[in-house]
Amino acid sequence: MKAMAPIKRGDTFEINGQLLADQVTNTPFDLTGYTVRSQLRNQDSLIQELTATITDAVNGRYKISATPAQTLAWPIATLSTDIEFTSGAGKKMTTETLSLPVMRKETQ
Repeated sequence: MKAMAPIKRGDTFEINGQLLADQVTNTPFDLTGYTVRSQLRNQDSLIQELTATITDAVNGRYKISATPAQTLAWPIATLSTDIEFTSGAGKKMTTETLSLPVMRKETQ
């Protein structure tokens, strides 16, 4: 499980990522015809279906996000997520699991 930087409740959450077909040459995976989705969980409990969009299909770019109002409702805990890509033919690929520490915000 890969650890992400902590987020404070009430802050904007955003991952701008790129799916690569080849890690050595940094060749992007063409996401044309794919959909993307991501869920945030606390163990087996669903916390939120995150907003997931493909931003540049040919270059394999996507964005996963949640608004400040949404993150404000997240529990103070280490949550987990992954990102699932589905082709038009139904083939699924999922990233490694990411751990996301959620912390209390002091400035309110």
